[in-house]
Amino acid sequence: MFFAYVVSFGLIYMAWYAHHNTFKQAANITQTAFLWNGVWLFFLTLVPFITNWVGKSPNNQLAELVYVIVQFAWVLTYNILNGQVQRDNPDMPIVLPYTPGWRTMFGGGFLVAAVSTLLVPILGLILTGVVSIWSFIQLFKTYH
Repeated sequence: MFFAYVVSFGLIYMAWYAHHNTFKQAANITQTAFLWNGVWLFFLTLVPFITNWVGKSPNNQLAELVYVIVQFAWVLTYNILNGQVQRDNPDMPIVLPYTPGWRTMFGGGFLVAAVSTLLVPILGLILTGVVSIWSFIQLFKTYH
């Protein structure tokens, strides 16, 4: 259960860091950005529930698959939110590293994590952790 908590905390910490930097630099927040922020927050509120479920049932395929899907949807909606804020503020510096390598690791990593839950359920959590660590490193490089 502790590993599930650490992975979830890492994702939340990384998202909060990126969210802070995005909104700190934005001069204009539109209703569309506000709407995407609400969708992102909805998925964020599911993280404690799904983390508890997967932490108590690490070998349950459904729990692991739902964990990966919720984490993917949460990160994806943040990326949509970030893109909207950047469209609303064209002079704002780019906040996230949308490189081809980043997109491949992000999309491919979550896809592999989801499929792996069908073979060895706990791999979903482990691979989500790997994607999170890799994403955090890329995000940290962007700001330093």
